[in-house]
Amino acid sequence: MNLGLEKYRYFIEQLRDAELFRDLPLEALNEFLEIAECTSWAKKTCVLDTHYSYYKCYFIISGKVKTYCYDLQKDRQLTLYLLKKNDLFDVFSLYGHTPCNLYYESLTATEMFAVSLESMQKWMKNYPKFEKMLLRYVLSKMKKIQEAHIDLALNDTSTRLARLLVKNMNRESFEIELINELSHLELAAMIGTTRAVLNRHLQEFKQQGIIETGKRQIRVLNPSWLESKISAADK
Repeated sequence: MNLGLEKYRYFIEQLRDAELFRDLPLEALNEFLEIAECTSWAKKTCVLDTHYSYYKCYFIISGKVKTYCYDLQKDRQLTLYLLKKNDLFDVFSLYGHTPCNLYYESLTATEMFAVSLESMQKWMKNYPKFEKMLLRYVLSKMKKIQEAHIDLALNDTSTRLARLLVKNMNRESFEIELINELSHLELAAMIGTTRAVLNRHLQEFKQQGIIETGKRQIRVLNPSWLESKISAADK
């Protein structure tokens, strides 16, 4: 990747900011930039061809990308997780897994490094410290998916909504982060329900003084109530 000095410094700063790359020598970062292509997806870019992500992996510099599965017959989708700055996908392809029916959509304008799987695999062999960090990263993502599936199987929609809000709540301002500015349809997909059911629970929380809402904005007024609801479900 041919870079001017200013762009080079910017990219190095972005890599240094990521836990995956933070402890690597400058030589490794330079080699990564040599094999990487900077690409961007406009807001609402949908990647529905699973082979598209199978032959490349992506490291997000800025923006948000939704990873989801979709049932065409039922016209229902389930969001597995949101990817943000410093996230990497599709990691499983690096280890030879065949394409699976996961789809991606940029929820905001998103800038990324794109690297072919072959180039990434060769680079990783030279830097085992990165692969160790990558394994830790993958395990953390798998744990979150496991927790989400347990939540979906065992808890009612109201509890799942409470957990979603608490997980994304700033503990100082009580503002909802990461998922703020998402539509109610997107939020519903994150907890495995419909927009109508989600809206009903949001209105219930609002009427009870637990949250306040604006245009695609949610602020928690009573975090203790949400945490108590989650604790009761986990017992």
